[in-house]
Amino acid sequence: MCPSRGPATRRLLTLLSTLFLLASPVLAAVSSSDLLTYLGGAATGQTLKTAAYTLTMAANASSVLVSCAYKGKVSELGWMGWGTGSAMSDADILVLWPNSDGSWTLSHRTAATTVMPTLVGTANKDPSTDSSGSVKVVASLSSKSQTDSPAVVTFVRPLQLPATYKGKGEYYQLKKAINQQVIYAYGMKNPGSSAQDATLTQHPLDGMGATYVDLSATFSATSAAIEAPLSPVKGGSSSGSSAAGGTSAATATAGAASGSSSGAASASAATNVATNGAGSTSGAASPLPSTDPTSSSGSTTDTPGGTAWTYAAVIKMHGICAGATWAILAPLGVLFARYARGPPGTTLTRFPWHFYMQGLVVGPLTLVAVGLAIWAVSLKGGSDEAIYAHKAVGFGIAAGVVLQDLLGMWTHLSHAPARHGRPPPRALKAWLHMLLGVTLIIAGFVQVNLGLERYGITDGAIRWAYFGCLGVWVLAYFGSLAVSLASPASRPPPPPHHHRHRRKKRRPVVRKRRRKKKRRRRYDSSSTEDEYDSDDSSSSGSSTSSSESSSTSSGRSRRR
Repeated sequence: MCPSRGPATRRLLTLLSTLFLLASPVLAAVSSSDLLTYLGGAATGQTLKTAAYTLTMAANASSVLVSCAYKGKVSELGWMGWGTGSAMSDADILVLWPNSDGSWTLSHRTAATTVMPTLVGTANKDPSTDSSGSVKVVASLSSKSQTDSPAVVTFVRPLQLPATYKGKGEYYQLKKAINQQVIYAYGMKNPGSSAQDATLTQHPLDGMGATYVDLSATFSATSAAIEAPLSPVKGGSSSGSSAAGGTSAATATAGAASGSSSGAASASAATNVATNGAGSTSGAASPLPSTDPTSSSGSTTDTPGGTAWTYAAVIKMHGICAGATWAILAPLGVLFARYARGPPGTTLTRFPWHFYMQGLVVGPLTLVAVGLAIWAVSLKGGSDEAIYAHKAVGFGIAAGVVLQDLLGMWTHLSHAPARHGRPPPRALKAWLHMLLGVTLIIAGFVQVNLGLERYGITDGAIRWAYFGCLGVWVLAYFGSLAVSLASPASRPPPPPHHHRHRRKKRRPVVRKRRRKKKRRRRYDSSSTEDEYDSDDSSSSGSSTSSSESSSTSSGRSRRR
């Protein structure tokens, strides 16, 4: 070999080995042909791009092969969930997660409502099989290494499950027909145990949904993945890449399956939240753009400007609006009423600041947040009929805010002004206004935490900000309240005494006394004249004595 060719040969070998290493995860991925081979060479079914992972369901005469491919490494995946039904409350759920030894755990679970599903029956000694032995993980069609990408898990089950299988709902028995109802989800945190009853963390907001699978569609090695339909599809499908009416189009993804050659597990932008089920309106699914599972996805609606609103985007707006309102603005408005007190006309007067914040900011933003939540439910194609804590507390707060604003206006408009520096006693409606306000603030903090937990918000910065706002408000409000109760302020001094008020009160008494004196004088004078006229023969001594007595009595009356 010529010496000049040595470095070039080494560079070529290095390049080829690098390409092989880069392509090895793709080559190791499960393909549609692998699924067909396992089912005997012929099958029907579909490959759907959901918000959580790429879902492939292929069936032969007796069995159904379900393959879930997550776009990412096995080490990055927490768990993947699949179930038959329209919502968590009526679904038969299978949850699968990878273990450190390369195996997969299959856990058969059910849930009464939107809570963590619990294990059905007892745990199996073999974690890759359910308690009835009817559903099993296919190890040869599942990822084994923590570095495998995409992360693929495949399990097989009968079309008609036996009586020993404790299924839930009316959809767990599958048929080779159109519109088989399925729900899906994925979690970001691995349970950390191979036990089938391990505790699961909640799925993220944009990692769940419900869809319809056509198990009567022709399935081949070249069948392309399509967007997961939100509503039942009319008619049937002769191939795995088209829906009835021509309204659903396939996204050209060659070799797409649970482990397609591109490893795409892109999420559907047409997701319906699994906790509430898919919509019931008939119609074909519309083609929607593919997105990453970790990005915002959901049902979309086109605005006149061409912007596509998604369920996840609207819910995120709802969370920002409601969280900022009830973790920052509403508590701040209460602190205005607590601290910003001063004489009328000064900048520290509490009423304007408290009124503007609570009446003109908190109230409208609360109603906007409720409207965004209702809009998001309509975007995902169904009505949210389930009752859960976050929903109940949210509507309760909205009604309470309206009542609180009206009660506050009534309290302030009917409040008597202070006179001579002494404020009037607080009325009962004022106490009710204060009590309802503090109750709403506490309920608001609880509601924000319920929202963070419901939608799987685990960002440390958001959690620290939430608890920081809660701690500051508790210290600022209840701390000052405790200090004021421990050292009550002295009462304001009484108003100054004005003597003119006393004179005004005594004037009527003086007038009465003067009238009595005048009457007595008139009586005395008239009685004296009568005595002189009637008794002319009286002695001078007696007249003198009578005159002295009259003068004495008149003098006494004068002294009086």
